[in-house]
Amino acid sequence: MDFQQCSCNGSQKAATAEEQRAKDEVLRENVMNKTVQLIYIEGIIPEENLELLRSKLGNHDIGFEWHDMSGAPQAAISDFLAPIILSLPSDVVQAYILGLANSVSYDLLKLSILEIWHNITGKKYNKITSNNIQEIEASFDLNVDTPGKTKFKFKLAGNISDNLKEKCIDNAFQLIESKSYPENHTEYICSYDTDNEQWEKLEQFEFIKKYIIPKNG
Repeated sequence: MDFQQCSCNGSQKAATAEEQRAKDEVLRENVMNKTVQLIYIEGIIPEENLELLRSKLGNHDIGFEWHDMSGAPQAAISDFLAPIILSLPSDVVQAYILGLANSVSYDLLKLSILEIWHNITGKKYNKITSNNIQEIEASFDLNVDTPGKTKFKFKLAGNISDNLKEKCIDNAFQLIESKSYPENHTEYICSYDTDNEQWEKLEQFEFIKKYIIPKNG
């Protein structure tokens, strides 16, 4: 009786392990086939650089698409919304949190973010509104959707050292991995405190009240 129970338990454990492996494989396929999206303005980032990024990310089953917004009305672009936006979908983020994205994939994703950041540093673009055209210094937002539907917008400033840029991105992913936030539909806008080398995380309304409203009187 004991032998039968032991055999049964062993079979159940084997079946459970096999089921888990199958689930993990499905999760890997679902996660790693998702696509990172870039919104940009032509001339700021050379298209050949984007093609190269797509090839590199594609080698690790991460899709990459970009959309040129040149000529489109850009009245909404401000301190709240940057002209260059890189969006990481929740499935790609979940791969990182669960450890399904290996270190090579993470390093490549980080280097891709740094490459885009490097390309826009010091660049300017023509902001088109219904009234006029303004020459504005380019800025960069990293949008991240978490599996729990919480959204992050990391404001990436261009006037910091390359080493600090890299730390800035590492800190962003560490913040996401820490899950020190409610897993609901909250939207956070994050600004990097270069003095303390950490992200200031504010809910969207708090960010607008602290940074946008004072500028607009």
